[in-house]
Amino acid sequence: MLGAVVDLYYFKSVFDSRQNIKTINLGGHYFVDKEQAATTRFHIVHYHARCIEIEIENTKRVLERHDFISPSDSDEEAKAKLAKMFRCSTEDMCNTCPFKGRFKSFHKVIIYLKYLDCEEQFENEFYGQDGGEMFTNTALNELLVDSYGRSDV
Repeated sequence: MLGAVVDLYYFKSVFDSRQNIKTINLGGHYFVDKEQAATTRFHIVHYHARCIEIEIENTKRVLERHDFISPSDSDEEAKAKLAKMFRCSTEDMCNTCPFKGRFKSFHKVIIYLKYLDCEEQFENEFYGQDGGEMFTNTALNELLVDSYGRSDV
């Protein structure tokens, strides 16, 4: 049903234990241990579907905990601090910043910057173009239906 899980350090959602998962952190990111010999048939599914307000609130909290921004920062102050992390101007970031760079929670910085810079465009991307209908991950839905059908839950 699903293809192989790709070996990316930031991959989320579906973890195939046949790939020797060493750890899964609180963000749902997994890390593969190439040296581990044993595997299991145990699968872990990490997913969530949140409204944009909760997603932004959680994202801002992560950035504050990393000390990237302060809770007292205005939106413009936060935007300026975060834009520097990508060496970008704060002007028209959604169309001019390539968001290159990898650091702790860089994807959260991108989310928050896009929300601050082009909120309407970000909301359309977040919910989808057709009337606010959220993107449905059909592969994950099929996996869950199949998994529940094979278990006693």
